[in-house]
Amino acid sequence: MKKHLLFFAVLLFPLLGMAQVVLEDFEGGAKLPWNALDGTYSTIDNPAGAIHLGSTAAPK
Repeated sequence: MKKHLLFFAVLLFPLLGMAQVVLEDFEGGAKLPWNALDGTYSTIDNPAGAIHLGSTAAPK
Protein backbone atom coordinates (compact mmCIF):
# COMPACT_ATOMS: atom_id res chain seq x y z
CA MET A 1 0.00 0.00 0.00
CA LYS A 2 2.82 2.42 0.85
CA LYS A 3 4.51 1.61 -2.45
CA HIS A 4 1.35 2.59 -4.33
CA LEU A 5 1.02 5.81 -2.36
CA LEU A 6 4.66 6.71 -3.02
CA PHE A 7 4.25 5.88 -6.70
CA PHE A 8 1.21 8.15 -7.10
CA ALA A 9 2.80 10.92 -5.02
CA VAL A 10 5.91 10.89 -7.24
CA LEU A 11 3.73 10.70 -10.34
CA LEU A 12 1.53 13.66 -9.36
CA PHE A 13 4.20 15.88 -7.75
CA PRO A 14 5.25 17.59 -11.03
CA LEU A 15 1.65 18.67 -11.58
CA LEU A 16 1.94 21.06 -8.62
CA GLY A 17 4.26 23.24 -10.70
CA MET A 18 1.66 23.54 -13.45
CA ALA A 19 -0.95 25.31 -11.32
CA GLN A 20 -1.94 28.82 -12.39
CA VAL A 21 -2.89 31.75 -10.22
CA VAL A 22 -5.96 33.64 -11.40
CA LEU A 23 -5.50 37.40 -11.12
CA GLU A 24 -9.03 38.51 -11.86
CA ASP A 25 -11.80 40.36 -10.12
CA PHE A 26 -14.84 38.34 -11.14
CA GLU A 27 -17.24 41.18 -10.41
CA GLY A 28 -15.45 43.83 -12.44
CA GLY A 29 -13.75 41.75 -15.13
CA ALA A 30 -10.08 41.19 -15.82
CA LYS A 31 -7.78 44.01 -14.71
CA LEU A 32 -4.69 42.72 -16.55
CA PRO A 33 -5.37 41.47 -20.08
CA TRP A 34 -3.57 38.14 -20.54
CA ASN A 35 -1.93 37.28 -23.84
CA ALA A 36 -1.55 33.51 -23.67
CA LEU A 37 0.55 33.19 -26.84
CA ASP A 38 3.68 34.73 -25.35
CA GLY A 39 2.78 34.56 -21.65
CA THR A 40 2.84 38.29 -20.91
CA TYR A 41 0.46 40.85 -19.47
CA SER A 42 -0.52 43.96 -21.41
CA THR A 43 0.40 47.19 -19.65
CA ILE A 44 -2.28 49.56 -18.44
CA ASP A 45 -1.84 53.15 -17.28
CA ASN A 46 -2.61 54.10 -13.70
CA PRO A 47 -6.03 55.73 -13.43
CA ALA A 48 -6.19 59.45 -12.71
CA GLY A 49 -6.21 60.23 -9.00
CA ALA A 50 -4.77 56.87 -7.99
CA ILE A 51 -3.14 56.60 -4.59
CA HIS A 52 0.61 56.08 -5.06
CA LEU A 53 2.83 54.13 -2.70
CA GLY A 54 4.69 56.39 -0.31
CA SER A 55 2.18 59.20 -0.75
CA THR A 56 1.35 61.19 2.39
CA ALA A 57 -1.92 62.60 1.07
CA ALA A 58 -5.04 60.93 2.42
CA PRO A 59 -7.74 59.83 -0.03
CA LYS A 60 -10.73 62.15 -0.32
